[in-house]
Amino acid sequence: MMILHLRDENGKPVMSNGKPLTMTIAPPGTPPLPVRTSDALVWFTKKGRRARGAREEVRVEVERLADSVHGWDGFLFRGQPLSFSRSAVIAFLTQAPLARQQVADAVADIAQLGLLPDKRETR
Repeated sequence: MMILHLRDENGKPVMSNGKPLTMTIAPPGTPPLPVRTSDALVWFTKKGRRARGAREEVRVEVERLADSVHGWDGFLFRGQPLSFSRSAVIAFLTQAPLARQQVADAVADIAQLGLLPDKRETR
């Protein structure tokens, strides 16, 4: 596993209440976390309405990447720590293309280092 520190478009760490936003990335095939509906999924979906209308290829990519995210820290919802769940990760990655690219890069880096099998599909 590795800790990914999310960065903004200028390469600076994304902070929330003085804490960096981080995601724990694990190899695909690591036992999945229990699927829970979270208030984050409802909020992200209502806020942007993009989660429901995401293009199919984005949806597939987000779900694949969500399988590699096994935790996060620093995420807040209404001033309170945001519960981690796969559905919350899917909602967040759907709404945050920059974070989605960073998670994809981290998964690719781990695969390149030989720490996990390359699960990318070829067409």
